Amino acid sequence: MRETIFWVIFSTVAVALLFTQVLSTSISKPSIQPPEEIKQMLPDVSKLDKNASLVYENYVLTKRLEQLSNEKKIIYGLGDYTGPQFSISVVKEGAKQNALQEIMDLLEQTKLNIKAKITKEQSDKYSQTIDDIFAAIYQQLSSSEGTLVNTYKIWQKNNGELMTYYMLILFDDEYAMILVQNLFFDTLAAMKADGLDFESLWTSAFTEPLQKQDIQK
Repeated sequence: MRETIFWVIFSTVAVALLFTQVLSTSISKPSIQPPEEIKQMLPDVSKLDKNASLVYENYVLTKRLEQLSNEKKIIYGLGDYTGPQFSISVVKEGAKQNALQEIMDLLEQTKLNIKAKITKEQSDKYSQTIDDIFAAIYQQLSSSEGTLVNTYKIWQKNNGELMTYYMLILFDDEYAMILVQNLFFDTLAAMKADGLDFESLWTSAFTEPLQKQDIQK
């Protein structure tokens, strides 16, 4: 009797697991596409290098891009790194750091654009403060995956004993502004009282017409 009950339970669990596996394997990836204007702004490594295969895509981020206005400026970094097959973690980290460096280079240009829009008097008083704000953002880049920066796509290319990883990372300007407001609340208030609205300048810097980035692979 106990043996019969055991096999009934075992069979029920086995069927349930099999059913679950069939469901999980039959689910296809989401058919989500960002606006064509935004797709054209972001590099597709597999189109540039036929030997590179897409191995990761952040579909949550794809959904966000789908809802993004085509007037929105996107700052991203496309980093690549080549190394031995047995050092995958090193290769991935190298690609990530190169992508983050591209983002910092572009943010540095954004900083210069913001400074160019303020008066000489404001610049004399707050130029160092603006430098400090951007320095604080740079310090957070490496440790802010999923918030300040998001890995969007990863491609991989194998070449014998060597492998190359390409990592496309997007910068979240809205989260960055929240971070700045938390770190520099009093400073931003003082600047605004002097007629320098940093938040408005920041927002304006990211609502310019879309253009291809100067830094691309």
